[in-house]
This record gives sequence, C-alpha cells and structure tokens, in this order.
Amino acid sequence: MSFLENLAASCGNTFFTIEGWYKYMPGSCKNLDFKTYGVGSVWLVLAGITDALLRIGALVSIVFFIFGAFKMVTSQGSPEAIKSARNTMTNALIGLFVCILSAWLVGFIIGTVFKVT
Repeated sequence: MSFLENLAASCGNTFFTIEGWYKYMPGSCKNLDFKTYGVGSVWLVLAGITDALLRIGALVSIVFFIFGAFKMVTSQGSPEAIKSARNTMTNALIGLFVCILSAWLVGFIIGTVFKVT
C-alpha cells in the first residue's frame, strides 16, 4: 500500500461538511483507484486539497464578517470605528466571493479536464 492509500483508509470523515483530499479521485472512499490517471492523480489530490482550503477560507471570511458586524454594533457612533467595521465587512465579503468563485473554478477545471464529477 502506498502512502496515499494508507491515508485514504481514514476517509469518510468530514470537517464542517468539507470533503477530504480524495474528493476527485475515482473509486469509492475505501477503494481509491490511483492507477486510472497515473501521474494525473497528483493533480486530483492537489485539487482536492485546494478545494478544501478554499472552503475553509470561506468559513474564515464568514467569521470576519461577523467580527466586523460586532465591531459596528460596539462602535458607539464613532465615525472611525464605523469606517473600520465597514472595511472589515467589505473585505470579508470580497474574500468570501473570491473563495467561492475559486472553489467553483477548481471543480469546473477538474470536471472538464479529467471528466471527474
């Protein structure tokens, strides 16, 4: 068994509904097929890791948006604090949009190039 096959033995668990690195690999969770794509399997594993990291980034963006909203509520009418909170919320929304778009793009490219769903 290779290193990746040993690592896949613990598959099936999710973290906040984020699938693991084996998401785009052909075969079932417990029976991954690394021979179908050969060296291309490396790209599928990297796409799975990238997809998971982008989804975690989206969760972090949501946390920052909530933090910005909290800053706005506790600003007590201070124009500088309101501006800082608005900037935090705006940047969080931009980050969320970039993460969602990037995760979709990774899935689209992998689905188009490798015909993996």
